[in-house]
Amino acid sequence: MNRKMKKPFYKKWWFWVLAVLVIASLGQSCGRGEKKDESAGKPAVTATPTATPTATPKATATPKPTAEPLPEREEMNGFDEATNQTVEIGGVVFQLPSYLTKAELTDADSWDLQYVYNDDQNGYAISFDVYDTTGEKFIAGRDGMLDSIIENIVNGKLRNKSDQSIGGMMARVFDMTGGDNNGAYGKGILIYNYDTGKLIYALAVESLSAPKTFAGDTDRIFSTAKKASPETPAETAPAAESTPAAEPAPETSDGVTPEFKQMMDEYEAFFNEYVEFMKKYYASDDAMSMMSDYLSMLSRYTEVMDKLDSIDESTLSEADDAYYTAVMLRISAKILEATEAIS
Repeated sequence: MNRKMKKPFYKKWWFWVLAVLVIASLGQSCGRGEKKDESAGKPAVTATPTATPTATPKATATPKPTAEPLPEREEMNGFDEATNQTVEIGGVVFQLPSYLTKAELTDADSWDLQYVYNDDQNGYAISFDVYDTTGEKFIAGRDGMLDSIIENIVNGKLRNKSDQSIGGMMARVFDMTGGDNNGAYGKGILIYNYDTGKLIYALAVESLSAPKTFAGDTDRIFSTAKKASPETPAETAPAAESTPAAEPAPETSDGVTPEFKQMMDEYEAFFNEYVEFMKKYYASDDAMSMMSDYLSMLSRYTEVMDKLDSIDESTLSEADDAYYTAVMLRISAKILEATEAIS
């Protein structure tokens, strides 16, 4: 394909605006619940004479500790899409640099999968574990999961953490130091695949005293995470022979190609469902109970958008293009209406 379908201007920003509003509304609902619990059952307080308090020093806010800078070292820079190897675990696919070698693990090892690199001066390992869980448990328990990871590292110290969306999946990315005298550096990711109900935990570890750092390649490995697609059986190519020219696709009474119309109708139906869900979600007094459905919406959104992006615009007829524009305008109106309703 030479050209793909043009993306409407609101294609991405509106989805994440609504997502932010969802998280905000969830936080507000939690805050309201905490205040309600604190005041419940407390008797009314009447004013009584009190002694004049003596002046006390005003408490100053404790500054948030910042991570100490890491020593500057040469980047490994071995990540190359042309030569990378593909690794799948828990229904999630990662790309790994070709310099990594799969380690032979035994039943005594705690990891499900591990790739390593060693030379005379540098050592690096990236290890993977997979667990069964739910989206709700991942959201509610990810802080505890991270605390447990840090506690299990000798002298483990968390440096940074962030919640991200990678490959249409929810992820928490973090980095830390640990080991004797804090001589090791690690980068990790907790990523949840809603389709398989699997939580994948990956941790990459290197030595801070080695001349090279693998931190950049680790970031690139994590960024390649995506859901594994079912393999399709290879088709045997028929013997070469002359074939008749392909007949043009049939059209509906209004001139729109049936396959294209069906795809656009499914696209519009998804967003109609999403808008109604967001309204219901915002109005609910128990947003946490709907988190599973919200995660499902995020997963379906990625699939729908990938399908739309695969359209070759050069193959569209004037009727197809007009129908596309009409659908986008209807979706835009619904999205703006929903944004105003929940903001």
